Amino acid sequence: MRNVFLFSARTLVMVSVLIIVQLGLLSVFLEKTFECVSSNRTIKSLSSETEERAAGDIPDWDKTLNFTGFNNETGTADGHYIIPNYVHFLKFQYATFNFIHMICVLAAFKHQRPEKLFIHTDVPEFYGKYWEVLINTPGFKEEVFGQLLNPAWAGFHGGDVARLIVMRKYGGIYVDNDSYLIRNMDDLRRYEMVVAYIPGKPMMNQVVLAHKDARLLKEWQDGYKDYRSDAWYYNAGQQPGRVLRERPYLVHTVPDLLGTYDIRKLIYLERWRYWRTYYSCHLMVRWVRKYRYIRYPNPIEEKDVLKYDNTLVDMIQDVYDIRRLKR
Repeated sequence: MRNVFLFSARTLVMVSVLIIVQLGLLSVFLEKTFECVSSNRTIKSLSSETEERAAGDIPDWDKTLNFTGFNNETGTADGHYIIPNYVHFLKFQYATFNFIHMICVLAAFKHQRPEKLFIHTDVPEFYGKYWEVLINTPGFKEEVFGQLLNPAWAGFHGGDVARLIVMRKYGGIYVDNDSYLIRNMDDLRRYEMVVAYIPGKPMMNQVVLAHKDARLLKEWQDGYKDYRSDAWYYNAGQQPGRVLRERPYLVHTVPDLLGTYDIRKLIYLERWRYWRTYYSCHLMVRWVRKYRYIRYPNPIEEKDVLKYDNTLVDMIQDVYDIRRLKR
C-alpha cells in the first residue's frame, strides 16, 4: 500500500526567486531543465525486437515522443493511451481545504479514478476538516501524492507557470481547484493534448490534458518570456489561443464539454438535467458574486448548499454524503 508522500522541494526542479525575476530568466531555466531529444518520431513500437522487449513495459506517456505530424483529430491509430491517468491540483499558501475544493478533489478521484492524484503545494502538510474527509475516503490515501513546490510560485500567475512545469514533467490531467470532473476522461487520453478552445477566443486552461512532450506546452511556457503582469489572462489564455489560431492541429479541441466557458447560469440558477453529458465544469467560485442573479455567499460553504435548488446541489450530492449537510 502506498503512503501519502510529502516530498521535499528537491523532488521537483524549481527556482527560488520571485516570479517577476524568474520570468526574465525563464528561457535559460527551460533549456537546462526540459531540453529533450526524441528517439521515437511516430509513436509506434520500436523497430528492433530487442529494443521492443526492453521498452515493452514502458508506457508511451513515460517515453520522450516527437509529435511532428501527429493527428490530433483522430488520436492514436489504435486508440491506445498516451496521456497518463494522473490528476494534478495546485495548492499554494493554504494548508486547509475549503468545501468546494474538497468537492472538486473528490469528484476527480471518484469519477476519473486516477492512477495517481498529485497535490502540488508549498506547505509541508495539510490538515483540517475537509482534508480529513479526503484522507478517510476509501482508496484516497493509496493514490494521492503531495508534491512540495517553492513558495515563489504562489499566486495566480505563479500558479499558471507551475501548472506548465508540472505538466511538462509528468503529463496527465490538470484540474483547477474549482473545476469539477463530471465523468471519466479516458477517451481523451489518446490525443497529444486536449483543451477547450473556440477560434477567436482565448484558450481556456481550467482543465487541460496533455502528454508531457505536447508541443503546445513548450510554446505556451515559452510565451512567458513576454510576460505581461498587467494583463491577467494574456499569458494564461490569450497567447496560447493565438498559437492555436495559426496551428490548431497542435491540440484536440473540446470547445463545450469541458465546461470551462461560462455556464454559471446553468449551475447556479437552474436544475440542469444535462450536466452529466459534460466531462467537467468550471464552477467559477471567485466570480459568483459578480453574477448579480446569484445569491450564493462567497465562498460557498457547506452549511449553505441545501438552501438552494440548483445543479450545484446535484453535483455535490454525486460525490459527497448529502446526509452530512443540514438545512
